[in-house]
Amino acid sequence: MAKNFIIEQLKQAFTGKEYFSRDALYNFYLQFEPDLKETTFRWRIHDLKEKNLIRSISRNEFSFAHKPSYKPQLEEEERKIFTLIEKGFKSLKQAVWSTRIISEFMLHQPSRFFTLLEVEKDAIESAFYFLKDNNIKNVFLQPEGKEIERYIVN
Repeated sequence: MAKNFIIEQLKQAFTGKEYFSRDALYNFYLQFEPDLKETTFRWRIHDLKEKNLIRSISRNEFSFAHKPSYKPQLEEEERKIFTLIEKGFKSLKQAVWSTRIISEFMLHQPSRFFTLLEVEKDAIESAFYFLKDNNIKNVFLQPEGKEIERYIVN
């Protein structure tokens, strides 16, 4: 109960501020624990970070500001490839993504997007032929500059 009370007091004291210093946080804790040791204070900071109540914005500055996690929308093509690989290779680690997801961070928008499949090194060729056998069009095995220029971009 005492921990929850202190956390509520902490939120009241620092909410609305863009950031607060380590010293301000230490002085806040001294109100409740006048004999607080530096090592204990470091654990308090660690605990607050673990609970995602505060985050570091520099070495001695913290913030309550919540940083939302980035979750891009998947296109149908990426889902189809992911599902195929998942069914064909049960324990294979994979990542499927499209260059479309980085377009929102770009000033100049590309007219074409590419879907990329990343798999473990030992399974690259097997995944390539598996996708070809399952009628996935325009599949390339580790294309380099010349291949991209000759076959993919045009």
